[in-house]
Amino acid sequence: MSGSPTLQERIDSADEEFKGLLLRLKNPSATLDEFCRLIREMTLLKFLLTEEEVTTDELLELSKISVDKLLYLHDKSVQLGHASVSCTGISSTATKKVLLILKLQRELGLQPMPADEAYKLKTTRALGENLYFRLRENGESES
Repeated sequence: MSGSPTLQERIDSADEEFKGLLLRLKNPSATLDEFCRLIREMTLLKFLLTEEEVTTDELLELSKISVDKLLYLHDKSVQLGHASVSCTGISSTATKKVLLILKLQRELGLQPMPADEAYKLKTTRALGENLYFRLRENGESES
């Protein structure tokens, strides 16, 4: 049976690629542009999207495209949660954005940013710039 990979297989593959990009992201010699490009690649991986599927850099729009794709692809290999029916009223798209930001901060050893600061990050570029400068500032304060 050599059909398309299951949703779980796609997630596992994206997680492996994400780990490889994370190592490159942690390279202290990465320029701002390289760092931001890696953040975009990692965002697309976490959202199970490809460059061909998107025409935007907007985090919430990427989240929406991802949610729509996951609902379309759902093949029962993964239990999809009910994030859009949370008691806080937060949409699935906003939840994906928040979880992405939290994961990247944790993986980079950064403290979580205040919610209002995270809310203002509209694009993968803005997220990349924020993390890049915080990481550099954090590295300088530890030296």
